[in-house]
Amino acid sequence: MALIGKRNQLLVLREARPGLYLDGGPHGEILLPGRYLTDASVPGSTVDVFVYRDSEDRLVATTETPLAVVGAPATPTGPAPASAGAPAEPEPA
Repeated sequence: MALIGKRNQLLVLREARPGLYLDGGPHGEILLPGRYLTDASVPGSTVDVFVYRDSEDRLVATTETPLAVVGAPATPTGPAPASAGAPAEPEPA
């Protein structure tokens, strides 16, 4: 059974023009788009994928590592936050 928002080991069911279809259990077939395929991705093998919903609410798989997963804290990236508020005294010109 595929867990949405988590990494999964899924069985490759069949190959099609857009990529591979994986066994999502009760979720049905899940597409692994062709750009994420490796030479080892053949029907009957298992692949390590992250399962998510696309902009049209379809289940899709990727071999890329997500920045955050469901149930785990996400670490913010980027510049350190500036101090809040205005300085008490204006800076001399």
